[in-house]
Amino acid sequence: MAREGDLELRSRAVDRETLDRVEGVVGRHLEKFGARADLVVAWERT
Repeated sequence: MAREGDLELRSRAVDRETLDRVEGVVGRHLEKFGARADLVVAWERT
């Protein structure tokens, strides 16, 4: 879901270890692609 200044992504995994890896890979890629715009990735687990 996108809002002004925000992009919300949701992910699921079979266990916490896999979710940690997914967040790491996705976060690094997003920050790399958004480097010019000073993109910062912050995960929030519910």
